Amino acid sequence: MKGTALNIKLLVLPLLLLMPHSSGHSHSSERDNTLLVFEGTVIKVGDLPSMSCGVMAVYQLAKYRVDRVLAGNYKATDIIVDHLACKRDVLNGISAGDKVIVVVNKRGSVLQRWNAEGIRNPDDKVNVFYVAKRVARATSCCDAE
Repeated sequence: MKGTALNIKLLVLPLLLLMPHSSGHSHSSERDNTLLVFEGTVIKVGDLPSMSCGVMAVYQLAKYRVDRVLAGNYKATDIIVDHLACKRDVLNGISAGDKVIVVVNKRGSVLQRWNAEGIRNPDDKVNVFYVAKRVARATSCCDAE
């Protein structure tokens, strides 16, 4: 188990380093409050919308069980994440049951709200949107150590 925690930290560090730093005058504490990194299990991946970005932002939704919070604060068991899908299927190859590491920004709104059957309904009230910055499949190569 100790090796697994170390391997997760080794995976998360490069993900955090690859994220673009915000420009402007935001304070690091404000940025830290909006960042959430978690290890989770995919519950459901929504369909990829048929339209592409351009006139509007296109999001593909996914629902995850939060197994462990690696950075930031999150108390609930499940989380719905909006994945900006301008570069097409960002969740290609990721399906229910997969273990993943997800980096998100917390936002009060998104460019365009999307819903997906079994994930988010049109009448669901959303106070905080979790917008993906990175998602990576978590490998279990070292769990047996």
